[in-house]
Amino acid sequence: MARRLVNTPSSALASVQTKWQTYTDERFGFKLDYPEGWYMLARDDTPGRVGAVLSFSNVPELRSTNESYGDDRIVVSVGFYLMEIDKGESLSKWIDLYEEKSRVFEVPEITILEQKVLPISKRQGLLKRGISPLGSFQIANIKDDRVVWFIWSNADAKSLDAFSHMVASFALGDKSPKSLQSAYGPEFQPTTLNSHTLASPPQEVVRSRGRALESLTILSAAQDPAGWRLPFSGQRTITTGPGCRSTHQGSASGEAIDYSMPAGTSVKATYGGVVSFFGWNNQGYGNLVNIDSGPSPTKRQYYAHLQSFGVNYVGEAVATGTTIGFADSTGNSTGNHLHFEARVVSTNTRVAVRTLPTTTWRSGDPNDPCWGTVDDWDGTATGP
Repeated sequence: MARRLVNTPSSALASVQTKWQTYTDERFGFKLDYPEGWYMLARDDTPGRVGAVLSFSNVPELRSTNESYGDDRIVVSVGFYLMEIDKGESLSKWIDLYEEKSRVFEVPEITILEQKVLPISKRQGLLKRGISPLGSFQIANIKDDRVVWFIWSNADAKSLDAFSHMVASFALGDKSPKSLQSAYGPEFQPTTLNSHTLASPPQEVVRSRGRALESLTILSAAQDPAGWRLPFSGQRTITTGPGCRSTHQGSASGEAIDYSMPAGTSVKATYGGVVSFFGWNNQGYGNLVNIDSGPSPTKRQYYAHLQSFGVNYVGEAVATGTTIGFADSTGNSTGNHLHFEARVVSTNTRVAVRTLPTTTWRSGDPNDPCWGTVDDWDGTATGP
């Protein structure tokens, strides 16, 4: 979400249609083709971290938080979901349930353009293509024993040929994990969707009213984040404040804040609670952690676009300030940053994260935090 654009090399775009090279993954036992001239964005394989994805893009990795990706950026990410599937379970039904449990946008805000069952790597596969408030997405899902792989992209219609070729070339080998513990070790505690008890947000949603949201004085005590800290240490630039861009409008995420930070920066729990979800979000949030916390009513924290996770199972208790993940730019994202928001679970109404401590808005008014044009930053915040 930073400002200087990294332009897409025309040669890289042209190579989508012509030449290919093959990547072989020794750790997880798969291979696939990707366009010659594209860049491989390395996966975070640090011991003890889980959920990292391997990505390929037509633009290089950002070197500075003062840069952002251009509008022509294409990214394809490969990984597997952090919940297991029963061996006899239908992949289509499992994906529907997974996307319900990991949902961040309301059903009317998502348009599914295509969905079809097809074999991928000689295994059961499911292809989905659609649009969310964050942009286009394409997902190929592959069932391999108890593990469900995904190949996700922000590719739009003009880039479908490249994505389709990469999916068709994807091949799992003898070393590919058949369970999540075989991938991450015995410390990781996999969850199946049948035993997953994450409550889904209700359909009712509070919508923003343009650039300056409703006055914070109307928020009830239930929506006041008293006692919360910032989700990082040190000073960070707020590149997008609540309601200040189209991606921060239209639903409960209208109270979200984007904090610019280098890839790999530790992301901390803003308030102690219990992990209610962590894993890949297909609607554009990339790697996402949810933490549910009291006091009543329960509030759900959202930490999006992460590189990898520092938690190991749904139901894990985390204290305020615990490292729960590491920043990046996964999913529909224009730069390395943390997208943070919180909602009251029972009503899906927003929590006023704009009032978190040591936050300074350039406008001087937290009720109207947006500053200048979309290319301007909106404020700063300094975490303990």
